[in-house]
Amino acid sequence: MNSKGNFIEVYATYSDIFGEKFDKDKLISMIYDLPLGGVINILSMLNARERSDTEIRARFYSFLKNSPNADYIIQGLEGRTLYTSQGLLSIWKWLLTYGDFNKMNEWVDPDQGIFIVLYLHLILGDYLYSSESEENDDAIIYELFSNLNFNSQLDVYSAFGRACVIYDEIAKDTSNFSTNEYMDINLAFENKYGYSIKEYLACLFSIVATFDVAKQKIQSSGARDINYFKQFSNNVRIDEIMEQLSVNINNAREWSIKNVENSWNFQLFKEKPLIKLNNGFYLPFSLRFLHEQVYSQLFFKIRECFPKDDGQIISFIGRCFEKYVEIITEEALKVSNIKYETIPEFRFKNDRSPDFMVRLGGKLLAVEAKNRRLKLDSIINRNQETIDSDVKNMIEEPIMQLHKCLKKLFERKHQSVVGVDEIYLVVVTQGSISTLPNFMKDIENHVFGEFEIPVKAIYHFDIEEYEYLLGIVGKKGAKPIFRILNDKTNLAPYVSFKNYLYMKSYINKRLAFIGDKFKHYTNIFENMLTGKTGDSGR
Repeated sequence: MNSKGNFIEVYATYSDIFGEKFDKDKLISMIYDLPLGGVINILSMLNARERSDTEIRARFYSFLKNSPNADYIIQGLEGRTLYTSQGLLSIWKWLLTYGDFNKMNEWVDPDQGIFIVLYLHLILGDYLYSSESEENDDAIIYELFSNLNFNSQLDVYSAFGRACVIYDEIAKDTSNFSTNEYMDINLAFENKYGYSIKEYLACLFSIVATFDVAKQKIQSSGARDINYFKQFSNNVRIDEIMEQLSVNINNAREWSIKNVENSWNFQLFKEKPLIKLNNGFYLPFSLRFLHEQVYSQLFFKIRECFPKDDGQIISFIGRCFEKYVEIITEEALKVSNIKYETIPEFRFKNDRSPDFMVRLGGKLLAVEAKNRRLKLDSIINRNQETIDSDVKNMIEEPIMQLHKCLKKLFERKHQSVVGVDEIYLVVVTQGSISTLPNFMKDIENHVFGEFEIPVKAIYHFDIEEYEYLLGIVGKKGAKPIFRILNDKTNLAPYVSFKNYLYMKSYINKRLAFIGDKFKHYTNIFENMLTGKTGDSGR
């Protein structure tokens, strides 16, 4: 974010500075001559650092000063982002496609490696966007949408706590479900993979923690040998899980050759976030993709335990998610010194109320939890039709569902809404969907024209953002939740809640309940990995 509160950054490209794109044949030749092993090690570590990392910029400038055009280049870089996640992942594809694998044992000085990677990013930056978007305002908007969602960040330690609560606690408790809807997903998972969900998360905890530590200092190598993880292999199936999370370098090259021209397709890296080198060492393509295995990708791993046409598993996980939203809302609000009235979901006649409601006097917060996420086509291909469908499916339709439900409660003069004169509608989704003003203004113009009850504001949060909101509200002495939402609307109506928190300089946002769960499961994971207890996670 810049000083004016603009969350859209502009990355630097070679043509911005020198007036023309770098010749492609010359680029391919340059990549072939690079010390490949050393460069990919630096690339992996850079993809774990913040885009605004001042240390990386300083080290790049320091090395650049050896160049005769240093001052000119540095001036052209000012105010521009040096690197992006998409750009660094594109470098992976170009290095794998055109690099010389005979140079895998050649290393570089870390500062030289930083310079090489960021110089490649400058060059490849000219190849990241389509010519269509240069001439079409609509294409630019949809490309920005995809970029926003591709670059969304996550708190991996909250993800661990959330995954454990949903899949190890809620999903196992049959009292949370009717007889017809319950599914033993933990048993299905173990039958398919040979290890439990808890064991999988314990192994991920070790792997994530190992590479999180490696990112702290840019050095010649951040790779890890499989022997490092074998210390746990007598207790858990970490060797097996490492293999499933990784792709060997030769297969990665084959895929990259086929996809090098599609600058948005990183699906292999997302599914297999570790690259296995021929010497048995592992590197993350992207630490964020490794983090995503903890929660968002775990959903797909569970989904694969059931037939493709089995819709019940989607409903079951959706019910687990609804229960999770209910639990964390109650846990947060009961700590507050404000006397909220909490209203879990209930049946009235043939209908169900919103998943959760919160009242404070005449103000009502109505929450709808949806097990929905962006389609791959919306991110990889920037497909306008798919993006429009996802926005409608994840935001507009749930908002209108809330309205329809509350309208029925008002018509029946149900006690839960008697005396309510201000309504705040909130949609919480499993997956992140960051939007731009254009999308949200269109939604507001449509839905507010349909409202027949006193709706004051609408909001959409991904689950992590909703946890952040509750983390603020659930502190002693906190402002009422409605004041926080009003402030968000007045100060930053069309930015994500995460960016709003950044603007407000909120700290310690993590929900206390999730922090406690993470600590609890950390102890369990450590015992499982070291064999201190008989808990195999089953």
